[in-house]
Amino acid sequence: EEEERKKDLVRVIQGLFHQNQVRPLNPSLARKLFSNPFRVSVSRLEKFQACPFSHFVAYGLKLKERELYRFQEMDLGLFFHEAMERFTKRLIEEKRDWANLSQQEILAITDTIVEEVAPQLQNQVLLSSARYRYLTGKFKKTLQRGVKVLKEHARRGKFKPIGLEILFGPGGTLPGLKFILQDGTQMELVGRIDRIDAAEKDKQYFLRVIDYKSG
Repeated sequence: EEEERKKDLVRVIQGLFHQNQVRPLNPSLARKLFSNPFRVSVSRLEKFQACPFSHFVAYGLKLKERELYRFQEMDLGLFFHEAMERFTKRLIEEKRDWANLSQQEILAITDTIVEEVAPQLQNQVLLSSARYRYLTGKFKKTLQRGVKVLKEHARRGKFKPIGLEILFGPGGTLPGLKFILQDGTQMELVGRIDRIDAAEKDKQYFLRVIDYKSG
């Protein structure tokens, strides 16, 4: 019966029964947010599949977290990608075979590469504290384990690296996949391949794609 409280009470009661049903974006608005042709990476498709709203926030509104001086999971991925690429490039330039690498050579090369890569990440964050220096040592061991696995691949098989960090899609070395969506929008798959190996047997050519994963 008290008029000044009635509006607040109505708002509270409505909140009890509110259903947060978000309607799809208006097609004309979506076209303004997302270009045509619609160029996407594999990781972007995975993000949309996991959570369309997260995709909208990241790629539609282009919101980003405030940058902090810390080492994050994304930085770890960059660390391993850069280190593995440098290792492979070094072997190619020196015309070395993965299969013939000794344990001592693996340790020596990875030591050198980690010393080169670590200062370049997040304004030398890996050198900023004893904890990060300890983690860098663990990352180095993971890198060495990955190199040993690839050495074993090379020893048991005939595949040899023929390409590193290969871009596909518009402007890339390889064409990207193209799809026409239901509304007529053209979607192009773009991205980068970490490494391509090749082998020949019985006059047949085989290719394999390697994607570096820190796990």
